[in-house]
Amino acid sequence: KPFNGAELLARVRTHLELKHTQNKLISTNKKLALEVEERKQAEAKVKTLYQELLNDMKTAALVQSYLIPSGIRFLENFVFSSYYSPSSDVGGDLFDIIPLGNHRYILYIADISGHGIKAALLMTAVNSIIRMIVSVSEDGNPGAILEKLNYTIMGNLFSHTKHYMTILMGLLDMESKTFSYINAGHPPFIGYNHETNCTKIFLDEKGAIPIGWKKNFQYAKEPVQTIALDSETTYLLYTDGIFESFTKNAEELGIHGLASFIEKLNMNDSHFFIPQKIKKGLIDKDYNTSADDFTLMGFSMMEESLSRNSSTDNFRIIQFKPEIGRKQEYLQEGLQFIADKSEDAEKRALFEQLFRDSLKYTLERCRDISEEMMITFVLKSGKQSELHVFDYGQPWDSERLPDIPAEDIRSFQVRRWVNINETVISI
Repeated sequence: KPFNGAELLARVRTHLELKHTQNKLISTNKKLALEVEERKQAEAKVKTLYQELLNDMKTAALVQSYLIPSGIRFLENFVFSSYYSPSSDVGGDLFDIIPLGNHRYILYIADISGHGIKAALLMTAVNSIIRMIVSVSEDGNPGAILEKLNYTIMGNLFSHTKHYMTILMGLLDMESKTFSYINAGHPPFIGYNHETNCTKIFLDEKGAIPIGWKKNFQYAKEPVQTIALDSETTYLLYTDGIFESFTKNAEELGIHGLASFIEKLNMNDSHFFIPQKIKKGLIDKDYNTSADDFTLMGFSMMEESLSRNSSTDNFRIIQFKPEIGRKQEYLQEGLQFIADKSEDAEKRALFEQLFRDSLKYTLERCRDISEEMMITFVLKSGKQSELHVFDYGQPWDSERLPDIPAEDIRSFQVRRWVNINETVISI
């Protein structure tokens, strides 16, 4: 068959080009497949690293939770309650109550600049350094403690960073009922009087500079301010994350706004969990409280801490970890108190049954909480016996009445303050 040479050459050239293109596509596809596999491996590695970081953050948060007192604590004739919520898993706020002996305690609240894991690591170190300095302090002078603290951390922790720390530190003398303090650049504390429902901002006549600004600053020469404490007032220490909370309209709360807000909450019924009540109040009013670390600690004298309308001569506080295995131990302590304080046999039996049932139900509700989250029972004996329960477990079912005759229950209140349940039963 006749053929055209030019046409044949064109067809051969075309087939060769197609073959070359096919080989090139096969090679490109192999490279793309390899790149896709490498990207998948890289993404898997990133996910693994991210998960490890999350696990590390959770571990850091757990460690931090052990360092910061939480919930409610009873020391001698004072009650302390606190609420701490970092803006991320961990934060740079810290506070502590350190015993000195002879009814004296060092009490402080501080805020390290910055957020996240770096601020949290510094916070952990500062907490340890303060405890070490306080342990060798003879008189507990806040100025002397701050001077040693500043010199130590500026020579080590803060020497290569731009961090600094505001702190309010005081010596709480439970025998003389006084609080002697120095404020190093920190927000002033607020007193809330439960009788008058009024607040007082303790503005500092003279304040010191924050820790970390000047290495040789002589805090020991700064004047220490002393106030006399009264049993009608809860004293509130906080960090700037509270008064810098803002509304949806970007209106900042402010320090004076915080004091006014506390008065509007009208918390004159009890000294317990004032920090949680303030937090809940801010949330209910749509304040954004998560932009910064949120830390608030309150302390007050025990004379009026249960209820301003009732005598506290006959009460017992039982505080324990949620360990069901030690239920019998907690039960015996409460029953012994009831037996010692209840003269009427019928009332005693009723109070005992109430305590037994409430303890059993509370341990069931707190089965899954952290072992560091203390449960608190307050038993009051008198003409009208009362049982106060504070815990971090599942809320008490309001339809689940105590296992005693309904006609013997004078009042039954169940409330939740952010993360804490408060149950009050009167018989």
